[in-house]
Amino acid sequence: MIREMLHSDVPDVHMIRLRVRENRLSDPSVVTEQDYHDFMARDTMSWVHELDDVITGFVMVDFEKQNLWALFVA
Repeated sequence: MIREMLHSDVPDVHMIRLRVRENRLSDPSVVTEQDYHDFMARDTMSWVHELDDVITGFVMVDFEKQNLWALFVA
């Protein structure tokens, strides 16, 4: 199921972001959980994919900059 991301989803999506094998952050502290909350407060949309009540992926779109800020799957 795909649904709009909630602020309560941030810890789960952040863990997905930190566990990727490709496009790894050289310094994981560069993107914090607060960054997701700040992003969601702007002109953006974010969705998660859930399977059996577990978040398995997410996407975050920035309309102002016309780009994807994040697109990751577990």
